This record gives sequence, C-alpha cells and structure tokens, in this order.
Amino acid sequence: MTSTASKMNDPTRRPSRYLALHLRFEVDMIAYSLCEFGGGEDEKRELKAYRESHFPLLIERLKNSKPISPSELRKLGRCPLTPEEAALVLTGLGFKRGLTFILLGPICMMAALDFIACATSDVFAMTDSGSQLSSLVSGFRTYYGGGHAPNLRPNKKRLAAILSENSTIGWNSFEIE
Repeated sequence: MTSTASKMNDPTRRPSRYLALHLRFEVDMIAYSLCEFGGGEDEKRELKAYRESHFPLLIERLKNSKPISPSELRKLGRCPLTPEEAALVLTGLGFKRGLTFILLGPICMMAALDFIACATSDVFAMTDSGSQLSSLVSGFRTYYGGGHAPNLRPNKKRLAAILSENSTIGWNSFEIE
C-alpha cells in the first residue's frame, strides 16, 4: 500500500488529471437513510430486516416519532445519491466520458489509499456528505488546498426537485438546471 501511495504522489511521474468519486452506496448506509431506491417491495423488506438486525436504536426511535415518508426524505435532500444520479450530476457539470476518475471501494478497504487518492485529486466528488471519508477529505482539501482544490457536494434537495419534476429529463435540460 505504501508503494502504491508513493507512486501516486511521485513528482517524476507524468501528471494526469483525475476526479475522485466517493460513491458511498452500501447496504448499511442505505438502510439507515430510510430512503427508497426503486427496488419495490423486495427492497423494502430487505432494508427493514437489515434495520431491525443492525440498528435497534433507530427502530426504537421510529416507533416513538412521527414517521416521515421516503419521498419526503428525498425532497428534503436527505437521501444519498444513487450511482445513476451521481453520473447525471457529473455529466451536468460538464465532465466528459473520457475523464479519468478513481472510484473508491467499500468502507475500510484500503482506507488510507482512498484518502490519498481523494486528497490529491484535481476534483473530489461525493454522493453522501455525511460519510467520514468525505468529511475528512473535504476538510483536508479546504485547509491545505489554498482554495484551489475543488470539492463537489451536490445539492441533493435541488437535484431531487429536478428529477421529480420530470423523470425523463434530457441532458440539455439537466445542464441548464
């Protein structure tokens, strides 16, 4: 891992620009979000079972509070972006197909390498600003980047509004929004 990290930061290496995308879309995060992602009744059952076995305090909290619907959560911008929504955002921002990007793996898998790849990227994009890696990298890039290390944190509330208005929105219309 150390040699891979040093290769990434080797000043003699030909410079290449890349985007680091932290696409955190794993079952624990999806279940905890209380959102729905188009998987129908099977998805609802699986996520409910996962919540019951992994998040007993969340289940207790839900029993003692007024429920909020998954569609309302999405409208409020509280649902993580799906991989498709992340692609829409990047394309809408003008990133082209030939772009080199690093897609980070599951949580805890080579976390140090993930951090180095994100911290040294030309652009860092996140789909869930609540993840620890996203927060750490954004803070690092803001503090040490001197204002020249852009972080992309999509406005999920605005994106939800755009997508709910027209689920078949075209690329040109999406770019304008």
